[in-house]
Amino acid sequence: MDSATVNNENRQQEKQVPLKRLVNALINVKLHEVVRKESFFINEVQGSLPLNADRSIVINVLDNLFQNVLSETGKSCIRISAKEYSNVMLIHIYDNHESEYGTENIVSERIRVEANKIGGFVGVTRRQKNQTVIAFSFPNLPAAA
Repeated sequence: MDSATVNNENRQQEKQVPLKRLVNALINVKLHEVVRKESFFINEVQGSLPLNADRSIVINVLDNLFQNVLSETGKSCIRISAKEYSNVMLIHIYDNHESEYGTENIVSERIRVEANKIGGFVGVTRRQKNQTVIAFSFPNLPAAA
């Protein structure tokens, strides 16, 4: 293996960030509001899942989704899980809440447009009394150089 290939692989590994660490950081920023709302987050993302897609867009979408869920709910258990299917990352946000709220308040057009920048989709996949499930899926591929 030549040095150019090794350097390219090293740069690729530097770009990968564990999704779990990213979700933890986003949750930590919101701790004050989480406590005020008498809610809590559970991060169920596996520690080994790398984030290869555009980090800033994924952070922006997740941050807005977390904020919108917190704005609409109280006394809630908010769980985040993720799975990778081939090159597609699927993130679920489960909100077990005590009140009903409109899905348009959670998944705004702005969030959908932002997710679409990386070929992603955001939507509410299930809405039942006291539980809402939000899905965010996107190709987990590095941006073309």
